[in-house]
Amino acid sequence: MAKQLMVNPLARIATVMACMTFALALSSCAEQKAYEDASRDDTIYSYRKYLDKYPNGEHSDLVYDRVEDLYFKNALERSTPEAVDKYIKEYPKGRFIEQAHKARVRLCYEQAADRDTPKSYREFLREFPRGSFADSAWKRLEDLTYRFAARSDSVIAYEQYLEEFPTGRHVEDAHAAIIRIAYLNAAGEDTIEAYEEFLREYYESRYASGVKSRLVYLRGQFEPQQTTPASARTGEADAVNE
Repeated sequence: MAKQLMVNPLARIATVMACMTFALALSSCAEQKAYEDASRDDTIYSYRKYLDKYPNGEHSDLVYDRVEDLYFKNALERSTPEAVDKYIKEYPKGRFIEQAHKARVRLCYEQAADRDTPKSYREFLREFPRGSFADSAWKRLEDLTYRFAARSDSVIAYEQYLEEFPTGRHVEDAHAAIIRIAYLNAAGEDTIEAYEEFLREYYESRYASGVKSRLVYLRGQFEPQQTTPASARTGEADAVNE
């Protein structure tokens, strides 16, 4: 009887151990099947479903990496800054974080180029003032700003261009346009005061000679080689048309 009492606890322990081993085997089989199902679908949703059930499972490290792979892959396939932002937010220290930031800059530039407006390039440059696309954005912004100034053909527009791009590629053209407009305004008034004001500002300009001749006539002064009013007018017209 005593021997039987000693054996029974051991038998019980053996039975419990066998049950636990069998349960673990069943759990392992279930996890393996869940992993295989997730791998077959190969989607973020399917892997999330696996991780919800087996966050520390045998395959969890592989699954976490695969989810990150899919997040980054989806971001690149969608080709939008918003999609890349989603990856960056989800994996701020992820394996593709450097590539993600570079892709985001490129995609933001492509969006600005698609709209191709001064506003779109200014928005891009506010966020990315330096980098691989900054020079291209600045050049295109300058061209568009000057094109707007030339289309409006006003002193204010040209001065705004010069203020924003003091060493730009169209600086000489902008200065020449401002002088031309000032000359046309003076010629439109055709008064001594208007011409004198023009000369104070642009004494060395290509219009100065014609303006001086016109001033001589308007003042009623005569010089040895003074031009007639008609020829003075002709000289002015030639200067504008040059």
